[in-house]
Amino acid sequence: YCVVNAAIWMGEKMGIISPQFDEWNPVRWFHHDAHGLQKELYKNATASAVTAEQFANLKNWIEGGPGGWVSPKLVVKDYLSEKGRYDRRLETTMAVDKDEVLVKLPLSHVLSADFCQQDLTDQTIRQVVDAQKKSSEQVDIAPWTWITLYTLAHTKKDHSAGWRFDTLLKREYVDAALSYMPLFWDDESLKWLNGTDLLNVHILDVHAAIETEYHKLSYLVPSLESSVSVVEFKKWAM
Repeated sequence: YCVVNAAIWMGEKMGIISPQFDEWNPVRWFHHDAHGLQKELYKNATASAVTAEQFANLKNWIEGGPGGWVSPKLVVKDYLSEKGRYDRRLETTMAVDKDEVLVKLPLSHVLSADFCQQDLTDQTIRQVVDAQKKSSEQVDIAPWTWITLYTLAHTKKDHSAGWRFDTLLKREYVDAALSYMPLFWDDESLKWLNGTDLLNVHILDVHAAIETEYHKLSYLVPSLESSVSVVEFKKWAM
């Protein structure tokens, strides 16, 4: 028994066996310095009150629509955990009653597949719609794919006068947050999950489904691969 425990302890120390130590945790390998990135994000967010400003813009966007409303009890705060992870959390400043409404989102601000598919102001969506109509074979596009294309298209537009989809989730924050999700680990890090249902059933199936949709799009519009990478598509498809 003692020999086995000693062998396990040595294996953890050498990194042969899945270690129990935070500093060895593979989720930190997504970025070359994920721990430093988390601290930098927290410092930047709190130094200039960026989070409060961005949440105010989000509330203005919601309340700018018919019937839109956000409770004054809601705030977004920045946190840096003891383990060095940066998080943004939606919290309430006061107690919330049972069945109390905190947000009323206008229907005009809700994305549906039909709405996104009909937004022909974006060149990519327009090209996919035209190619789908002209295709000699039926190519079915999943409803969530149209929403992904729409959000991708509008994050790239200049919305200096108003709110945009990625105002709260800046690119660097998205990358940092996703570094903790196995869906976005690289192949080397995924080896830590070999033999688990999480890898064999969930992660690989989700990747396969998203990549299948991406290949459908690139089949219809080959130029899409140069404007939208599969990694960027996956980020917004999630």
